[in-house]
Amino acid sequence: MPFNHSPKSLGEWVEVCFLEKTTECGFTVSRPWGDNARYDFIVDSGTRLWRVQVRSSSRPDAGVFRIATGSGAHKRPYTAREIDLLAALVVPRRVWYLIPIQEIVPRASIQLCPHRPSRRRWEKFRDKWSVFDTG
Repeated sequence: MPFNHSPKSLGEWVEVCFLEKTTECGFTVSRPWGDNARYDFIVDSGTRLWRVQVRSSSRPDAGVFRIATGSGAHKRPYTAREIDLLAALVVPRRVWYLIPIQEIVPRASIQLCPHRPSRRRWEKFRDKWSVFDTG
């Protein structure tokens, strides 16, 4: 985890972790120029391009790790027109969730519980890097 725990430095560190993991899995990863896209990365799986928004949670809130699935002042939820996949890292557990946006819409946030996997609907997406192979 980065030495400076500001939200910005944590977000940058999480993006580096995503880049490392996807390249280890053999995918080509690109980043859009500037900061205007609703996605952070484009992952080339060899059969298609995926627009990926990377998010994280570093502290539990009432026993769950909350992940925002929107952005902007009013946390407008992402749509399938904007991104294809949400990649969420639960920082203390170093656990990734790779969730197609169709599973999330229209939620503004989701709750992840890697410490109680049998109780949450998002566990089927836990460390599911093979999602990029399903073009």
